[in-house]
Amino acid sequence: MATTSPLDDELEAAYRERRPPVFECEDPATWPLAILRLLDSGQFNIAEHALRHLRAAFPALEYARNLCDMLDRMPQIKGQATFKDDASKDVQVVAHNSEVVVLLFCGGRHALGLPLPMIHNWLARLPANLVYLRDFRSVHFLHGVPSLGPTRDTTLAALRGIIASLNGQRIVCYGNSGGVFGALDYGLELGAEKVLCMAGVTNLAPASNIHTRYKTKALALKSQFPDACLDMREAYSRAVNPPSVCIVYGNSSWDDRIQAEQMGALSCVTLYGVKECNLHNIIIEVIRRGEYEDFLDWLVRPPEEKTYPRAATARTR
Repeated sequence: MATTSPLDDELEAAYRERRPPVFECEDPATWPLAILRLLDSGQFNIAEHALRHLRAAFPALEYARNLCDMLDRMPQIKGQATFKDDASKDVQVVAHNSEVVVLLFCGGRHALGLPLPMIHNWLARLPANLVYLRDFRSVHFLHGVPSLGPTRDTTLAALRGIIASLNGQRIVCYGNSGGVFGALDYGLELGAEKVLCMAGVTNLAPASNIHTRYKTKALALKSQFPDACLDMREAYSRAVNPPSVCIVYGNSSWDDRIQAEQMGALSCVTLYGVKECNLHNIIIEVIRRGEYEDFLDWLVRPPEEKTYPRAATARTR
C-alpha cells in the first residue's frame, strides 16, 4: 500500500498487527480523511478495521457511525472483479452484457455519496453497463467532460459513441448531489428513459437561488455560461417526451427540498422526501432504511412497467 501520511502508516500497521490504531495521537477529525483514502482505493479490510475501532473510541463521531452502517449493509460481489477506481479519470466504463447503459454523474469529492469502489458493490448487481462520469471543473457538467471533448456538445457526441459501443438500447441516468443537474441535463439530451436524482441541484438560475446555498455558484455559472439553460424545470417542461424522474431528498434538508419541489410540479417527476432526515448525503439514510435497492431496481426496470419505486409510492401525489 502506498502511504501519504503518518496516519496512513498507522492504520496499515494496526491492521497488520491486529491491534487498535493509536487514535490518541491525532485529533479524531483528521482520521476520516485517511480512512476515505483507503475506501477510495478499495482497501476495505484496512478501512473497516480502522472504522470499527474509531467508532468504539469516539461513539459520537457521526462519520464513523455512518460508514460502519454502510459497510454492514454493503452487498458482496460474487464472481466479479473488484472495481479499481482511478481517481485521475473522469470517465470509467464497466461493461456488462446488457442493452441498458447507466450514466452515473458524480457530485462532491467526485464520488456518488460513497467512494466509487464502495458504492460499486450495489451498482455492479444491476443488469446494466455502468459509465462513471466526473466533472473535475465542478461546473455541473455544463462544460462537458474533458476527456470526451472540450465542450458539452462534444461530450454528448462522445457519450453517444460509448453507448453505441456497448450496444446500448436503453439509457438511464443517475446523479448524486452536484451531479444531479448533469444527470437531468444529459438525460434529456440523450433521450434517457429515466433519471434518478439523489438530493441535488435542479435549478442553477440566479433568480431562483437568492436564498439558497447555491446563490454564489449560480451567479458564477450564469456569467460563465450565459446562453445555457440553468433551470431543468424549464427544460423538461418544454420537452415533448422527457425522461421519468425520481428525486430523493431529506424532508428536513431545506435547500434540497426547495430544489426537488421546483421540479415536482411536472407530471414526469416523482418526489420522495425522506421523513425526519436533514442529511444532504441522502444515500446514507436511504441505505440505512433498506430502500436504496428499490430505487436502483426502478431505474433499470423496463419502461413498459409503468410503476414508481415502491418506497416512493406512498409519498407522491
